Amino acid sequence: MIAKRVWFKEKVDGERVSITDKLELSFHTVKYKICSFKNIDNDGVSEPFVLGKDVNKFMPNYLFIDYQKHQLTGDFTFNHDR
Repeated sequence: MIAKRVWFKEKVDGERVSITDKLELSFHTVKYKICSFKNIDNDGVSEPFVLGKDVNKFMPNYLFIDYQKHQLTGDFTFNHDR
C-alpha cells in the first residue's frame, strides 16, 4: 500500500531544500508496522524505508501547497512511468 501524505512540521531532520525564507521541503519514505490509513493519519509509529534504485519512481514531480481555513494543506503527484 502506498499512502501519499504531505505534513507540515516545525522541525525536520535530514536533508531539506529551501523554498522561501520560511519554508523548506523534505522528501522521505517510511513504512508502518500496521497498514491502515487510520494509523498513518493519527501519528502511527513509522520507520525509515529505503526505496533503493526505485526512489525516482516515487519522487514527487509536482507539489501543491495551499492555505485554507487557517491551516496549510498539501498534495503531490508523481509519475509511475519514470
